Amino acid sequence: TPVPARPYTWYNSVCTFDGKTSFGSPSGSAFVALKHRSRSLCGAGADTDWRVLNAGRMFADAVLHSGLTVRHEPDVPCGVCEDDLRAHRSATHRSPPLQALLTASGEVLPTATLFTDPEQQCVILTTDVGAVTV
Repeated sequence: TPVPARPYTWYNSVCTFDGKTSFGSPSGSAFVALKHRSRSLCGAGADTDWRVLNAGRMFADAVLHSGLTVRHEPDVPCGVCEDDLRAHRSATHRSPPLQALLTASGEVLPTATLFTDPEQQCVILTTDVGAVTV
């Protein structure tokens, strides 16, 4: 039986006490989903994290980012970054997912990849106070 077409939300997040996580790393030295960083910094677990993150983005209509994340990691790629996942999305005639930035303060970095990548379209969701800052 086919699944009826309907809106849905898929959520992928990791929370740790020290800001680090990994799969099978005894030292716990791998950062979350930072395959674009050096392997010596991230460790092997980052490849798995990055793949899971990109698989979710492959199916997403929109990707929600927190203002804090974008301010701390402005160079993080925001679209679907794995070649085979991009090919699958393209084969299903889907454009890149809309990027949505959620920021209460309205503090944004205009040089962040979220805004400078020509393949990405971004909307900013903020408060009345944040709208003055943006």
